[in-house]
Amino acid sequence: MRRTILEDGDKRLRLTIAVDQGYELRQVSTIVEMMTISRVISKAEEESLAAPDPDTAINELLKSLGRHLESDRVYIFEEAPDGSCSNTYEWCAEGVMPAKDTLQNIPAEVMEPWYETFEKRGNVMIRDIEEYKSISPALYDILKPQNINSLVVGPMYINKKRIGYYGVDNPPYKNMECISYTYDMLGNFIGSLIRARDFRRRCN
Repeated sequence: MRRTILEDGDKRLRLTIAVDQGYELRQVSTIVEMMTISRVISKAEEESLAAPDPDTAINELLKSLGRHLESDRVYIFEEAPDGSCSNTYEWCAEGVMPAKDTLQNIPAEVMEPWYETFEKRGNVMIRDIEEYKSISPALYDILKPQNINSLVVGPMYINKKRIGYYGVDNPPYKNMECISYTYDMLGNFIGSLIRARDFRRRCN
């Protein structure tokens, strides 16, 4: 608060100005969180590159991300030519049931709401799964049995072509915006690992 005295003829007036610094403090906090998430992702990428092969690198990346982001599950879905998708990699926190085997060949029409968001170069962010029920009942029926309350999902690309998407389930609420902010960088990196995996498989 700032105060000053003004004179108006024979009157002396006190002017008080109050400034709310909450917005500035929140901005600083957001920047710090984004920098922290960026460091987490850089560290995860660095650790995965030390793996002996692309498959191991992908699994190590998901594990590192899951632990550092304090999430329940981190996963990758790859798209087939017909637009359907299947869960090909996953990491689960202790006590979280794996879901990969039950998430195979999901039809393209079910995934359409997410694909539309990806086409606009956006990420899918669900803060409350119950609110999503009215948006896509089909996706809600897939997500709800997995005890998903919130998630952040982003697309993966190889040579600017979308090959699938990856996601983080139930991250800390405060981290969701920051995780989404860094998704482009991470999606391209995962795409490069999958390309290396495919090349290795063709050569074997």
